[in-house]
Amino acid sequence: MANIKAKLTPQQNFLVTNYQINAATIRLGDLFDVDGTGQTDGAIIVYNGTSTKWEASTELDNINTIINGGNF
Repeated sequence: MANIKAKLTPQQNFLVTNYQINAATIRLGDLFDVDGTGQTDGAIIVYNGTSTKWEASTELDNINTIINGGNF
């Protein structure tokens, strides 16, 4: 549950002076640029440049994805 305190400025702008949230209840999918609808066991989030969102996926099938395991 959010607790918001605000006031109107002389120009009638809405100014938020204090905004508190319970971080224990926030989920990754609550973020505006994350689409968690495909979440399942083993899923990762991958950025989709077309939708401009992070999306849950169990596959890495984008030609732009490079996995570098480092040097041993």
